Amino acid sequence: LDLAHPVAVAAMVGMAVVTSLATLPTDASGGFASFRNAIGPYFGGQVGFAVITIAAWLAHLGEALYGVKCAVALGLPASSVLLWFVVVLLCGFPMLRHLRKMKIPGS
Repeated sequence: LDLAHPVAVAAMVGMAVVTSLATLPTDASGGFASFRNAIGPYFGGQVGFAVITIAAWLAHLGEALYGVKCAVALGLPASSVLLWFVVVLLCGFPMLRHLRKMKIPGS
């Protein structure tokens, strides 16, 4: 499990930024609010950010559930299955790809 992999880090940072853009109060001030207000028109404003955030989290949830299926098929213990669920939920495909490369013991 390599959570320090650049693509995994980028995925986690991206999810954090998208979620923050969608949940930041509209009357907020500061650098991040200015950034959101500057790029907002290109993404449909607050509603656009919310739609993108919901779609991204649903995609990651689907990937995480598929990751559970893969981890169970590998015969991993429940604690490892839970860990893979959380990691894939946060990072998405970059970590799911690693899980899919794992081989079933004895095969």
